[in-house]
Amino acid sequence: MFEQLLKNRGNKGLRHNEAMCRSCMQNAPLGVLVMDLNGFCLEVNRAMTRMLGYDAGEIIGKAIQDLADSGWCDTLKVHLESAGSDGVHSRQILFRCKDDSAMWGALQVVKLGEDRLIVFCQDITIHIVAEQEMRQAKEAAETANKIKSNFLTNMSHELRTPLSGVVGVTELLRNTDLDALQREYVGIIRTSSELLLELINDLLTFARVEAGKLELHPQDFNLSYLMNDALALLRLQASEKNLHFDCVIEADVPAYLHCDSTRLSQIVINLVSNAIKFTGNGSIKVNVRLISQTTRSATLGFSVGDTGIGIPQGRLEAIFAPFTQVDGSTSRKYGGTGLGLSICRQLATLMGSSISVESIEGVGSTFSFAVELKKQSGSKKQLSKGGEENTTERVVSGAMVDKGRILLAEDHSTNRRVIKMMISSLGYRVDAVANGSLAVSALESAEYDLVLMDCQMPVMNGYQATAMIRDPQSAVRNHSIPVIALTANALEEIRRQCLAAGMNDFITKPVLVRQLEEVLGKWLANPAGNFPVDPEAITLGVL
Repeated sequence: MFEQLLKNRGNKGLRHNEAMCRSCMQNAPLGVLVMDLNGFCLEVNRAMTRMLGYDAGEIIGKAIQDLADSGWCDTLKVHLESAGSDGVHSRQILFRCKDDSAMWGALQVVKLGEDRLIVFCQDITIHIVAEQEMRQAKEAAETANKIKSNFLTNMSHELRTPLSGVVGVTELLRNTDLDALQREYVGIIRTSSELLLELINDLLTFARVEAGKLELHPQDFNLSYLMNDALALLRLQASEKNLHFDCVIEADVPAYLHCDSTRLSQIVINLVSNAIKFTGNGSIKVNVRLISQTTRSATLGFSVGDTGIGIPQGRLEAIFAPFTQVDGSTSRKYGGTGLGLSICRQLATLMGSSISVESIEGVGSTFSFAVELKKQSGSKKQLSKGGEENTTERVVSGAMVDKGRILLAEDHSTNRRVIKMMISSLGYRVDAVANGSLAVSALESAEYDLVLMDCQMPVMNGYQATAMIRDPQSAVRNHSIPVIALTANALEEIRRQCLAAGMNDFITKPVLVRQLEEVLGKWLANPAGNFPVDPEAITLGVL
């Protein structure tokens, strides 16, 4: 009798425990399915019926494959069959609800005893849809950036190609005998073409920064030379407006530094150009001072002050926004796109710095930024100094003594004629062809010292032609001849593509006589004509 009592109490305890388990399952916030090993539903809780929109009786007896999207059935069956007795197996599946809508479920499958599985399901549809939308948005953004990059490449080429002819002919015309009126006309053409080139460069730089395509390319440089080169033309612009122009590099500022000097120069040029534009009388002052230094680096402070129209206090931040100027009337009175300061700030940020401004309306403005620059090592400093001096000597030597024979490959007839005249004006012999195939043929039949190779040409482009020139199996006489890329595309990707194709140097259109003279002198100074392809040796046009 005592044994029977214990048995009855045990049965009551089991029934109580079973009732508690069922209650917990039914009231659980997660969906729960109890299934046999073949995937047929034996029990289901309320949360699961709400998720799928079925009544419990419509789910019990169905295989889970009947509830899931058809594409998931086979993989789900394999998953259920492989569930271990001591482990929890997780996966995501797509359920098809009663109203034919879709629901993503995160499943946790546990083997329960010898013949049952318990499946816990959490509705993760919101998270999955959000991930899909983010992925689609990312793909759309990447596609848009690619389209933008291709558009910029094509527009750069299309705009620079005719501009190259204008600038080139203007330079040649300036060196002829002109009367005063004709010289004034040529000056107007030159100024207008330079403004147009500046606009193209600003738009391209802005778009590249916005697309995240702009990268820094550090190199050794002499700060004094850099500032002198950057400000040379701006001094003339200031003098034309009768502005006093001064640039002071304080005595303790290190001269030999290492950074992307092109971008540093671009910031300074944009700030000074802006100062000249908005200053009617008075002065412009550029100052470079040493803020701090270690044995390896120096933090320099750059400032550009003017006595111009000034900026209202409420507009100090707005002027750094793209396409924004102090007020609407300045677009008509002073011109420009309002991109200069925006580009300056973006470039400064890229270099780990920021630009600030102090201004009093009607009195003037001062723009400042501080940037940490690496120092050149002692050995590099001497090499850099000697290299600069030797380069100058080699250019002069190349220009005065050994001119050499140049092959020009350019498909645009006007540019081909203009660049050929430029090369001839520098004292070089030059032959011109209209595509890469003709260039290869010319190099097979005659000796040349250097090739100016346009990148985009019909029949055979510059990349293909350069590959044939470098191929030791081709019939070209000199496989190591210097090949200078000549392109209207000023984008960084094109620069890398030229290097990868085996070209030695890079000139962007519109081509300037002084730029052409420098590059030709540089490469023809080595009689062996055998130069390594070095990214730091690339002569880039001003972007």
